[in-house]
Amino acid sequence: MVALERTLDQWMGYIQTLHAREIDLSLDRVDSVLRTMQPEGVSFKVIIVAGTNGKGSTSELLSSMFYAAGYSTAKYTSPHLVSFAERFIINSSQVSEPELVKSLTEVEAARSEVPLTFFEYGTLAAIDLFAKANVDIAVMEIGLGGRLDAVNVLNPEVSVITNIALDHTAWLGDTVEQIATEKFGVARPGKPCVIGMTEPPAVLLQLADQRGVNLIRAGSDFDKVLTTGEDAFEEESGLPTEQWSYFGVEKNLTALPLPFSQKGHQLDNAAAALAVIECLPPEFKVGDGAIKNGLRAAQMRGRCQLVSSEPAIVVDVSHNEASVAALAEFVAGLDIQGRTFAICGMLKDKQIDRALSKILPQIDDWNFATIHDARGSKASEMLTVVQELDPNLDANTVGLFDDVVKGFDAVSAKLTEDDCLLVFGSFFIAGDIIGHLSQTNLS
Repeated sequence: MVALERTLDQWMGYIQTLHAREIDLSLDRVDSVLRTMQPEGVSFKVIIVAGTNGKGSTSELLSSMFYAAGYSTAKYTSPHLVSFAERFIINSSQVSEPELVKSLTEVEAARSEVPLTFFEYGTLAAIDLFAKANVDIAVMEIGLGGRLDAVNVLNPEVSVITNIALDHTAWLGDTVEQIATEKFGVARPGKPCVIGMTEPPAVLLQLADQRGVNLIRAGSDFDKVLTTGEDAFEEESGLPTEQWSYFGVEKNLTALPLPFSQKGHQLDNAAAALAVIECLPPEFKVGDGAIKNGLRAAQMRGRCQLVSSEPAIVVDVSHNEASVAALAEFVAGLDIQGRTFAICGMLKDKQIDRALSKILPQIDDWNFATIHDARGSKASEMLTVVQELDPNLDANTVGLFDDVVKGFDAVSAKLTEDDCLLVFGSFFIAGDIIGHLSQTNLS
């Protein structure tokens, strides 16, 4: 088959065969192909976003504010929920399949005999797409780790590490310090690196000092606080609206809209994004109005996404201890009057017991769905984990499903308007349900 005749789905199947391993952390192969494709380097400014959780939200907030300020803006994130093209955003719009296929073809021609992983291929396609679009700035999300991730082949103007927790331990190390070292690989000597956590691992501070990195730290160089708007009221309740304030290196902002209409951990991500904006050179000025408009316009599917109010249905990609804890915090703020149901599916390489322990007390009715992937857990395996966490759990009351969509429909049919249904555990689970809801016009 001639490469140009491949559909996007055919390309997806093809590039998964290019490398014997799904993950092969290295920059050498990507760098060699990038030099062929962009011999003079890229012309756009780059922001690299790393971290265990919050990368996607921070990337969306940044790109939304840049776009609101009038800059031609690109965003590259992973993984996707429904369509591979979701990973590639230019000026707030998903790239078209013909554009993406053309860039995939360009990568294929440039790589010659160089084997590339699926993620490396996608990263090079993103760079090609953004270069052709002549964007001003590109927000690039790290896929795994930082130091040897394909995105790190680019030279960032500013880097940001949202937070650090135990995840991907098989690849990054089994301690927070080891993982922090890998993620800090996105920082550059003489350039700012925004740290979105108030108590970063000590190794980050040591590495920054050794390498001459300019750390911008949450809680010391910038901070945020949740406030109540004195002059702004909700139309339905007549109550004051919640807002937040940012206190930065040079800029202080008040009466900011809540990112994604959420508080909690999203304020950490939003504050980190504003700190990044402060660190950029003067030619990338983002005014206060653009900041507020960008915060309002930012959208993020699958991150504590409330797809229904009565009953409350929340879809979230949370898949590790920290992100499930954030989901639990979000749900606690919903004031659910009825029962809380859960449909969960997770990958085997996650610390399932530690993650589910964070939300176990809030769940009245457990349901598990098998993820049909080599890394996926079976529904029965998930049940075993929860039984170990709660020996009093009656297995006969737990729903086990081989198909998450069928499980969602079955559980949804039991809900009253006072109940809550949580769909979480992985991008696979969240993506399947978001795709299902889009077909039924509910999301």
